[in-house]
Amino acid sequence: MLDLLTEHEMSKQLRVSVASLGDGACWGAGRSSTKSVRWSDIDRKTLKHGSRASRPVALALSVRKPDLKQLAARHEPMLQSYNTTMVRLEQFLNSWTAVREDAALAVEEFPELDYRPTTDVESFRQIARHILNAGDGLTGMLLAREEVTGQEFRDRMKAHFRPLAEDASAAEVAAAMRESVAERCEQLAAQPPEFFSGMMTRHFDLQRLTRMEMLQFIKEHELMHRSQLFMYLRLKGIVPATTRRRLAKQASTASSR
Repeated sequence: MLDLLTEHEMSKQLRVSVASLGDGACWGAGRSSTKSVRWSDIDRKTLKHGSRASRPVALALSVRKPDLKQLAARHEPMLQSYNTTMVRLEQFLNSWTAVREDAALAVEEFPELDYRPTTDVESFRQIARHILNAGDGLTGMLLAREEVTGQEFRDRMKAHFRPLAEDASAAEVAAAMRESVAERCEQLAAQPPEFFSGMMTRHFDLQRLTRMEMLQFIKEHELMHRSQLFMYLRLKGIVPATTRRRLAKQASTASSR
């Protein structure tokens, strides 16, 4: 968060050196000049200047880095509440539960778990198991505050998987998916606000983000794989639950007119 604030603070005040290559076109009227301007004004002034310039203009931006200790003290209230009100925890948990429920329904409705459209793609079962394992593993590591990469990350992920037979039935896989999201949502709901605003390092790209942002990524990852399940449903002539609800709502609206 400090890095983000630093960049934001630095963008407010820039020393802009405008070197004229023409005759009276720049702010300095034919000579190099230096002015302090706000970042938000640069585009407007540059465009205005460029519209009446007969030759190119070179812009050189130099930034004076603010004192980090002063910056941290000034923004301490913001640091403590960062990203805890922009995304509400209750909304996230409800949304993730809904996403998982539709994935579980897809598992229950699919007639052949080991089906794969071609030999070089994962089977329906493998995708469903990946949704389950990723949800359990990533949130389990998040709750345990584990930050590792490489093989150690893969080993720690497996420690948070729930036991489920490789040849589990559709009903068993769907039940595990629902049980998993209910359990994790209860555990996340019990965490204090500072847990979600705390910074962490994401395992695969080493990006720094808050735990709430990581949770958003976990849900986005699940949505992508849920779409794969839906595509497999379509290949078998089955309409996914999300589309059925939309069509039912459209029919209800049409009939009430």
